[in-house]
Amino acid sequence: MKYVNYSVHPNTLNVNVHNFYNKYTDAVNSFSIDVEDYVKKNKKITFIEFLNKKKDVNAKSDGYYLKTSNKYPNRINLYEKRTNDVGYIFSNLVVNVKKIMVFSLLELSCIPDTLQIDAEVSTLRGTSSTKQSQPRIAMLYFDELKDKLKDIRIKMNEDEL
Repeated sequence: MKYVNYSVHPNTLNVNVHNFYNKYTDAVNSFSIDVEDYVKKNKKITFIEFLNKKKDVNAKSDGYYLKTSNKYPNRINLYEKRTNDVGYIFSNLVVNVKKIMVFSLLELSCIPDTLQIDAEVSTLRGTSSTKQSQPRIAMLYFDELKDKLKDIRIKMNEDEL
């Protein structure tokens, strides 16, 4: 089995593959480190904090915060907090906390164990490789995941109304 570290944008449902692992223990041990490195590099920040509860974000200053999911194993959510003062005469602070990225681990059973990880990364990202793998099956799996996440998002929006 292969394991992949990927992220999904909750609004656009764009899926980005970050890293592949051969062993489950390696994937779990380096998962949070990979997420922190990705956020630090792409958001250009030096320190990122893990929170226990989403409502703990309100007590913090503006920035990015990571929260491990209590409901789903091996999932980390990235939240962004922004405070805006919209008042002219009086100070009306509006606090926006948005989930901007969901990181997770996925087991890939469609890719044979004998392939090199470099070949898998290059075929899944669309570049050419000399080794034959099954990227279409893997991409179909991601499309199925996108569809499922879209259904969940629609259901959550209906429940909020």
